Amino acid sequence: MLNSLRPLLLLLSRYFYIFLALLICALLPYSAHFSIEAFRAYQKAKEGVAMAEIVAQYNDKNRTKLKEYKEFRASVEKFKNEAQESRILEEYWAPYTVNFQHRLVNVSEIRTFLENTRTSTRYYFHPKHLEILSLFATELLPKKIVEQMSGKGRYTDKTTEPLIPGEKVLLSLEGTYWVFQAL
Repeated sequence: MLNSLRPLLLLLSRYFYIFLALLICALLPYSAHFSIEAFRAYQKAKEGVAMAEIVAQYNDKNRTKLKEYKEFRASVEKFKNEAQESRILEEYWAPYTVNFQHRLVNVSEIRTFLENTRTSTRYYFHPKHLEILSLFATELLPKKIVEQMSGKGRYTDKTTEPLIPGEKVLLSLEGTYWVFQAL
């Protein structure tokens, strides 16, 4: 039986390399195509893993921010409850706006104005503007006041006496008093 197959085996051994080369040439494009497709799938999977890691980091960051926000919200709620109990909320305080512009005041009365701008347990002064000008600084004073000092005019709002430098100051005060209202 071997003898009968021998010519076939010789024929196959001679053409084996040719057959193998043809087979490789025929399969090479398919294997290259499948290799490229496999590489593309690998790249896509790699990108997907990178994206999943980014999303995981983003979610972790958001969880941390949410936790911090909840803690902040709890502290604000606690402060609000304590403020409600101690009655320091805005609804318990009445605002009174003060706005003096260029009012002539005796030097002895300045202490009273300054004492009233302090804060106590029953009222709070929120200043916006406080300006005290001596009548010696004529370049900073309004024109009306400078004319009075030179004798050309009289201050008619409060007094008819001429202004003497050092006796009076020019006061501008703007702000809001918050006074506690017991309900």
